[in-house]
Amino acid sequence: MGKKFDEQFVDIERLAWYPWVGDKYKNVFIIGESNYDWNKQDSEDFLKSKKFTRNKIQQEIDHGSVNVYSNIEKAYLNKRDVTADERKIFWDQCAYMNLVQRVMSNSKEHPKREDFKEGWEVFWEVQKTLKPSLILVIGTTIKKIQTFRQMLIQKSITIISEKWSDNKNGNTYEILFHLDDSEMKNVVFLKHTGSYRYGGNWEQSAKFFHQLDITLP
Repeated sequence: MGKKFDEQFVDIERLAWYPWVGDKYKNVFIIGESNYDWNKQDSEDFLKSKKFTRNKIQQEIDHGSVNVYSNIEKAYLNKRDVTADERKIFWDQCAYMNLVQRVMSNSKEHPKREDFKEGWEVFWEVQKTLKPSLILVIGTTIKKIQTFRQMLIQKSITIISEKWSDNKNGNTYEILFHLDDSEMKNVVFLKHTGSYRYGGNWEQSAKFFHQLDITLP
């Protein structure tokens, strides 16, 4: 895991957890949604640590057992059975952060519009350091997409084109934004990749993602 950006990250206000940045980062930035306090007993040691996101990704690399992460791997690599070596290579080349900068207290709590709005402001500062060319956003809720559009307007970023999926993934469509910007070219919103109980259909996401006319870093 790379730490060469930490001097910049420490100066970003409201950044609750340092992003994961792979040792061989290749300008792919994955944006998850939120953290949940599933186990109150673990909060002090894990959720309140700036290293929480990094610890979670390292656990995924070591064990490969968390659906929200493993389904991202499957969708990006377009294969059901991802080997341990492939999983490590994938995360070595990616950066990852969750958009919402506060902890959801239980499984019934969902991020509010202000959570997404603040999250995009934090994201903007992080991406200025990471300079990603491809951004994968996990989750397609209307509030998340609307606040993303608002951020682009505020930052004077022009949307050149939008490509929507031909078919729904669960109850939503997936979307590619192609942006007029020197570095942040393509932003893809995929269906949330959590457990199938929550509608994370990686095969449908993979089909949409790999049909896009974009060059993978």
